[in-house]
Amino acid sequence: MNLKTALAATSLISLNSQAVEWDKFSSSALIEVKRDQQLFTSSAVVIKRNVLLTAAHSVEDIDEGYIHLSSTYNINNTKIRFKKVIIHEGYDKSVSNYKNDIAVIILESNLPEHIKPATLSTSLNSENLVVDRIGFGGRQGKNIRTWTNPTIVDHRLNTLVLNDSLSVIGDSGGPLYKDEKLIGIHSTLEGKDRTYAVYVPNYISWINQNLPIKQVGI
Repeated sequence: MNLKTALAATSLISLNSQAVEWDKFSSSALIEVKRDQQLFTSSAVVIKRNVLLTAAHSVEDIDEGYIHLSSTYNINNTKIRFKKVIIHEGYDKSVSNYKNDIAVIILESNLPEHIKPATLSTSLNSENLVVDRIGFGGRQGKNIRTWTNPTIVDHRLNTLVLNDSLSVIGDSGGPLYKDEKLIGIHSTLEGKDRTYAVYVPNYISWINQNLPIKQVGI
């Protein structure tokens, strides 16, 4: 089974059993990191052919990391290694679990062309917006690409607050899309039904400052 066939085979997975047009969200990504000789998985989003965004806490103090070219975790997946990780200088988990919880990942090689980088949103006009969230957290014993649709209930400068009881460990770093544009990076669940996300439009300048000068060859 080739990569495109494997992705299509999971195209109906969501928490409410509705069909998801995964082509719209091909920028969503599954990442694996090694920390203290243990493996951890998280979510991320492709913004350039060799650049990802994720949550800072997902890649802090790691020994190595990879993006998996699959919609489901398997140790034998085709992977691309991280070349460099840049964590936002304002992130400090001893101060907050979610403030400035954003990081740039630069890959050692470009991703396949059928993976389309996300378009970054530049603004959010109102609250109480339903968004598309993609995460690869552990559900039913698997880390598999999953769609949910939480609602933004508050916007606090650099942070989005969502009514969301469906996030799980491993969804961290996953993209929030509005009108197919990247609006946020999922950070943390606090309590039973509140999640916090980094508001991407306020970080565009920082992201641009940390992009590589050019894409690398495959």
